[in-house]
Amino acid sequence: MDRIKTVKDHFEEEADEFDKIILKLIPHYTEMIEALVMSIPFERDRLKTAKCIAFCKTCSTTNRVAEQVKYMK
Repeated sequence: MDRIKTVKDHFEEEADEFDKIILKLIPHYTEMIEALVMSIPFERDRLKTAKCIAFCKTCSTTNRVAEQVKYMK
């Protein structure tokens, strides 16, 4: 098994647990992400740029931005 696949497989195993832990370790994490996303000036002509965001399993900010982009369509 190559190194990249090993790392990817390990990350995928740990990702769900990480998401649960981060919510316990950082007070008001969800509110922090919401405040950050709401401060982004989403404009319809900038949606192509917003759609270029790389999605990853544990990136709450990216996932929340993606939700906002879907809302803007």
